[in-house]
Amino acid sequence: MISHIGPVTQVEDTGSVTGVNAYRSPLIPATDTNALGVQAASSGLLSALRTSVAQGRYLSAATARERPRR
Repeated sequence: MISHIGPVTQVEDTGSVTGVNAYRSPLIPATDTNALGVQAASSGLLSALRTSVAQGRYLSAATARERPRR
């Protein structure tokens, strides 16, 4: 729906991922997530926001195919 608004030029997706947990270290027990959550975003989000990552890397075609670590 947002893409149909006149001034909008690009639309990307974000959202929460349920049913998974995030851990700071593989040594942390599965019951201790420290309230960390998992968020998902489409690969074009930075372009749509006209921003960049200050440090590290954002999603790419290679990381989109990468399986989550367990």
